[in-house]
Amino acid sequence: MITSGPREGMAIDLPAEQLTIGRSSESGLVIRDDYTSTHHARLMLWNDQWVVQDLDSTNGTFLDGVRVTLPTPIPRTCR
Repeated sequence: MITSGPREGMAIDLPAEQLTIGRSSESGLVIRDDYTSTHHARLMLWNDQWVVQDLDSTNGTFLDGVRVTLPTPIPRTCR
């Protein structure tokens, strides 16, 4: 679920293994924003747990306000 911005409230079904996020039209979730890199981040299923991985984006990827530097598990209660 997108929690802020122009698409706030939009829900996205996650694919079976991974979802890429970025400005690229090849991304599973395209975000056209000056702060989003072409290939920004990836959500992936790893050992039955969804994790977020930054793809060396210019502005970084954040989870609950903390910058992601390694693949980081996403808690089910994440806001």
